[in-house]
Amino acid sequence: MASGSKSSAWDVDSLLAIHTALVDKTRDRFDMPEFVKISRIFLRKHVQVVFFFKIIGEWEKISLQKYGRTSTYEENRKLFADTAKLVYLPSLESYYKCKIDYFYLLKPHYKNNVMYSFSVKFFEVPLFKSVDSFQSAWEEKLANSFSARYRQQNGRGPSKVTAAILGERFLVIEVVGLLGAFPQRYLAMHIEAMPVLVDLITSQIRDAIEFAWEECYSNDKECETFQEVDLPNNRCVVLIITEALTEKDFLES
Repeated sequence: MASGSKSSAWDVDSLLAIHTALVDKTRDRFDMPEFVKISRIFLRKHVQVVFFFKIIGEWEKISLQKYGRTSTYEENRKLFADTAKLVYLPSLESYYKCKIDYFYLLKPHYKNNVMYSFSVKFFEVPLFKSVDSFQSAWEEKLANSFSARYRQQNGRGPSKVTAAILGERFLVIEVVGLLGAFPQRYLAMHIEAMPVLVDLITSQIRDAIEFAWEECYSNDKECETFQEVDLPNNRCVVLIITEALTEKDFLES
């Protein structure tokens, strides 16, 4: 597919190869080790999610479990995000011919001998709106349920909530306008309050997610949640795995 095309026939394998090549380019630029393996890419609306993982060696597993240390990715996550903004993201914007408004590398989870996580990008326009467009009604129901619960517990709702269902097992909820005008002004003058506000909003987001999940899916199915509160930009991104990952998801190609 030609770069920048708005066709619904996005070639996911080609996109995966392009993203992998750009990650390698970024690593070479900064002489960084290969710390994860990009496995899959998912598209919906203005959202793009990349799933990646790393098989953890026995020595690193002992280091994590016995000594409470963090993985190389977890320790350097913010550094990796900063380097991506210098090479990886500008190259993607050139390929897609579209600005990327926000980019997040989510905190990792661990399962047996695997560390795994996701990157989430929000494009300026909905490049992928034709992908799985049949999900629109269900996405709107999820977003409305989340927003209503957040408003109920907080006295005011966020300015915008968007849900995107990606494939069969992944869901992204984008929350914009977490804080009103006064809390934002207070935070600007009292930056030391940031951890307390992040903890408060994290709890509110978690409660709203649980409520929306229970209301929309109405079953006992458990979900796995990744969450990033971005108070400087007054927003939050939540990624939900709706069905448990299995060993097949972590097979090395």
